[in-house]
Amino acid sequence: MSSTVIRTFIVDDHPAMRAGVATVLDQEPDIAVVGAATGGRQMWRALPAADPEVVLMDFDLDGEDGVILCHRLKRRPGAPGVVLYSAFADRLLIAPAMLAHADALLSKRAESSVVCNAVRDAARRSAPPVLPADQRERLDATLDEQELALAALLLSRRPLDHVAAVTGMALDEAEAAVEGMLRRLVPRRAA
Repeated sequence: MSSTVIRTFIVDDHPAMRAGVATVLDQEPDIAVVGAATGGRQMWRALPAADPEVVLMDFDLDGEDGVILCHRLKRRPGAPGVVLYSAFADRLLIAPAMLAHADALLSKRAESSVVCNAVRDAARRSAPPVLPADQRERLDATLDEQELALAALLLSRRPLDHVAAVTGMALDEAEAAVEGMLRRLVPRRAA
């Protein structure tokens, strides 16, 4: 494999979905699947050896919340790009995905070319999109003043230690506040 191959890791609790996505990605000359996991526990154990550039992660992981796993993964130094995907990907998932620092959000029904291009964009660390106005209004209507301040910092891609320092919170307090906010924002059918 050349150094231009994008090392990709899949996190999905459905074996058929993992196999199908792996087949699609492995058909691309510039993408290689280097591992897979059914959820967070397997992912954390396998990631160091797999050393992926991109993680393709389901939102709904049999009792685990993919958006929370994305947030925790993106907090790590040198974190890979993360593409979140869901059978229920709709506009209501845009804000939580962006707040968790996901690099892309896709529907599981997306064309294979869309999935492959999202992986490529995440590997390049393409600039994240701007939160659409209707989703900003949703945040304004849903979050309190402190949460809106957290959201603004997260949307500007500030690391959590910076968020904690700016808001005067301890790091673990900021972590709990962000995760609580993310859990409230993800529609229950997608989490």
